[in-house]
Amino acid sequence: MQLFPRELNYLPLAVAVGIGGIVGPVATLGIWYYFSPENTQVGYAPEQHAYARVDGQWVCIDNIAHNARPESFKSDAERQLTRELYPA
Repeated sequence: MQLFPRELNYLPLAVAVGIGGIVGPVATLGIWYYFSPENTQVGYAPEQHAYARVDGQWVCIDNIAHNARPESFKSDAERQLTRELYPA
């Protein structure tokens, strides 16, 4: 005696195909959205160097302190001078 009809043997396959038909496109769209440049190119971007021609020569005109010492090694006068030269 058979309790369920034979067609129910295809139920696991139908469920797997149905889930795959939903999960596949959702995963594709999620990766497409979350790995797009709009979402991956964020965060801190350091200030770029700026150059200009002055008296016929290329001169660096940016405000980046290229030879600055760490704050812990500076005297109080040097810290004050750094704050005046490079305001936050």
